[in-house]
Amino acid sequence: MKIVEILREDAVKDLEKDLKNPYSYDAIDHMMTTIAKRHKITPKQLHDLFVKKHGKIPDDWIKTKKTVKENIEDLGNGAQKKTRPDGTYEIGDGSGVRLFSADGKLLKYISPTFGGFNQETDHATGNVTQRYSAGPLNTSQTKDKTGKVVKTSANYDMGTGKLDYEQEKGITSKSWTPRSSEIDPISQKDLYAMGNKEKEDRYNRAMAQTGSR
Repeated sequence: MKIVEILREDAVKDLEKDLKNPYSYDAIDHMMTTIAKRHKITPKQLHDLFVKKHGKIPDDWIKTKKTVKENIEDLGNGAQKKTRPDGTYEIGDGSGVRLFSADGKLLKYISPTFGGFNQETDHATGNVTQRYSAGPLNTSQTKDKTGKVVKTSANYDMGTGKLDYEQEKGITSKSWTPRSSEIDPISQKDLYAMGNKEKEDRYNRAMAQTGSR
């Protein structure tokens, strides 16, 4: 097997491992973009490789891989309670979704989406994330419990490709992912450190500190 084929197979395995029933299509899309960037391929290439291996898109594949089903209870008035195998549970209704620990402690609240806007509150850390979507534009900003901005991200689908921007812990990353699999994506590392080993090492250390690749 060629080295490039092995590397691409590793990308598919990473996606298989990380797919754990995210809340939405957007979560899976962001996951695929991150993994594709890590393996220096496009999200479309990763998508096509995944479908070639499994015969299903990631959204459908994860549904068939749930070996232990959630216990879903109808609470009436449009509300549902979903209990997970680990004992944590979420209650969703018209006011949003609330995630609780097994002993009933509120862990997270996700508001409904109105006019493209929604908000997620992490009660464990105090972080609040606000998201806004309008057509090809998706933005999000996370603040800690003191009100300090700790992460900002945005992406814009231009049809021919997607432009991504993210800033976290003082590190800014930018990337352009073309639709065509014949065109290589461009990342901030290419723009900032191409051909300069000292800058590449500095960039890689910074990415490691933020958990990015």
